[in-house]
Amino acid sequence: MLRRTASGERAVPVESVEPAGSSVGEVRIAVLDPETGSFRLGPVVMRYGNISDGRPEWTYGAGDLWLYDVGTGGGAVGPHLPAEVPRISALTGAVLGRASMPTLTRIILAADADGLWFSPSLETGWLPGHPPDLLYFVPLGGTHPVVVQAGPPTRSGGTSIAYANWIVAAGHRAWVDVEVGRRAGSSVIETLPTPESAPRKVTETLVRLDPATGESTRIASFSTVPDGLVEADAVIGGALYVLTAAGEPAALTLYRISPSSAGSG
Repeated sequence: MLRRTASGERAVPVESVEPAGSSVGEVRIAVLDPETGSFRLGPVVMRYGNISDGRPEWTYGAGDLWLYDVGTGGGAVGPHLPAEVPRISALTGAVLGRASMPTLTRIILAADADGLWFSPSLETGWLPGHPPDLLYFVPLGGTHPVVVQAGPPTRSGGTSIAYANWIVAAGHRAWVDVEVGRRAGSSVIETLPTPESAPRKVTETLVRLDPATGESTRIASFSTVPDGLVEADAVIGGALYVLTAAGEPAALTLYRISPSSAGSG
């Protein structure tokens, strides 16, 4: 039995493939017993294709564990398994609901108190003739995602010209860094207080959006040219922490950005 987890969560996914070499794997949820300090393994909550693009992905947010797999709709692996995301209690391991998902491999996930945000990444693949949109949202209790931002046209070879580098979500806000055209320094960071907000793109600038009026306020600007990057993976006390790098050798700068204040971080 498991006795601890590096993530610090009480409920964690456990993958298994039986028999060894099988084309289908299973996911169960291991739940911590606070009295004994051990984990008990629950029933199967998902089956997945045991292939390179079929590995389960998951994220935590607001007491929920969201577990995603692309399914087997686009491959030769049988049996047919749907692309879906179960929402699971991070305390009990119980499945609280399921949502059907588009067939997209290697996506980026983040969850907050309103639901699950996800987007294609640089490595995302999809079924022929079904290019992805740019940003999706699964609300709590929802059975399918809604499109928050439509995707741009695809190149003749079928590759996306826009995707998310990262998504960070906490409380009732998501922060999304979008790359357009794969040009250095072209990242756009947007905040989305609600899924219904219509984000405005401001290159290399972090903006706050008013969910009622759609008006944007500049919070911070970043210099990432030439060959720079912007990374973020933490929201602490309502503030987003952003690390930027630019130049050769890279000059690193850490920003602490509060969504309630304008001006530079």
